[in-house]
Amino acid sequence: MRIHTDKPDEVRQAIYDATRKLPGVYATTTSHGSRSHAGAIELSLEGNGRAKNTGQYGAGYEIGATWDEWGVVFAAIFDADSDAVAGSVKRPVYAGEVDYRRKTQYRFDADGLPEDTHQRHAWKDAGTRIQYCTKCSAGRNFS
Repeated sequence: MRIHTDKPDEVRQAIYDATRKLPGVYATTTSHGSRSHAGAIELSLEGNGRAKNTGQYGAGYEIGATWDEWGVVFAAIFDADSDAVAGSVKRPVYAGEVDYRRKTQYRFDADGLPEDTHQRHAWKDAGTRIQYCTKCSAGRNFS
């Protein structure tokens, strides 16, 4: 996941601080240029989820982070730079902290995993462009 930020050093530190609090979660980052921000960071997380799809002949041997583990790391990123953009600037996954919090239904903070976290959410539609997990309190908003 590419993170565009005006505070690359602070964001990178926030990523590593967040992953230190999550057992079994490890971050790999590389620096890149950005046309819209001071810099960009390519972020990859390994964690307690399922095998990562490498893009080359399906899943590899690395285990990816869960949605909740990614959520905690993104909370730390947006705490460090509320104007950071996750994904491409033209089509962001999260266009800043306000967008991130709204899309994840305010579930995450950088202090650690939610109490009802689990490996794989079972999403069920709950209205136009909103889904909730049938096993916990997680929700996501696609609007």
